[in-house]
Amino acid sequence: MTQSSDKTPITILAVEDEASIRMLLGELLEELGHRAVTADSGETAIEHLATATKVDLLITDVRMPGMSGLDVAWLARTKRPDLPIVFITGYAPELNETPLAHEPNTAVLTKPFTMERLSGAIERALGRTLTNP
Repeated sequence: MTQSSDKTPITILAVEDEASIRMLLGELLEELGHRAVTADSGETAIEHLATATKVDLLITDVRMPGMSGLDVAWLARTKRPDLPIVFITGYAPELNETPLAHEPNTAVLTKPFTMERLSGAIERALGRTLTNP
């Protein structure tokens, strides 16, 4: 995979309903040099997006109780059409059926994943990757 040299740290809102995965995701993002803000639900994420001064990228689990990650992404993109999004999923065939998952500045990351794959998905969503793996 060829990447551009721009590795500027960014603020990432990570949405995950499972506490242990949410905590690990936040730690991984910080190890990658980013500022991690976590939310335990889609509703909390939307509240944060409405009030936050800066979110550079959204990472969301696809399947969550209540508001799904797809719902979060659609609402986020209505306010910020250029917001990069990474969907995380163990299994979500509905991603293949939504145009949102195929838009520019969007990446899909399947569980389980490594830090390298997480970094690659972030870079793809930010448009920093010149070629896909």
